[in-house]
Amino acid sequence: MRIFSLATKVVVFLLLLGFAIKNTDSVTLRYFAGLEWQAPLAFVLLLVLAIGIVAGILGTAAGLYFAAMGGAVDHLLVGFQSYFLCPKPLDAFISSLFYFAIAIGLTTLLAWLAAIVPAIRGAFSAQRVLLASGRG
Repeated sequence: MRIFSLATKVVVFLLLLGFAIKNTDSVTLRYFAGLEWQAPLAFVLLLVLAIGIVAGILGTAAGLYFAAMGGAVDHLLVGFQSYFLCPKPLDAFISSLFYFAIAIGLTTLLAWLAAIVPAIRGAFSAQRVLLASGRG
């Protein structure tokens, strides 16, 4: 398993290295007030990836901090801590999948209704026109 993990990391690194070598063209980022910055495309993409990773880590850390603070406030006010973070991660994952399946099902149902209702109305309208004209 360790060899497979290492091989996967090497392959991903080589693919990214090949991408960086192929995309050494300079790109120009234009800011407000006429400011410009030129850098290789691979560097710009790497910088954007790093900024996204840092923003994700900071957002997750803030969410965990506020969840812990909420638990501490519950402990002070009620006498016991309610769980903002699920104590059983598998249960949280299964319930997330369940809610995800419900969301997909409802979205599919609404899309089907949005497509079928106008078709039914059109069919009834055509039937009324045919009946009114005496041809139906």
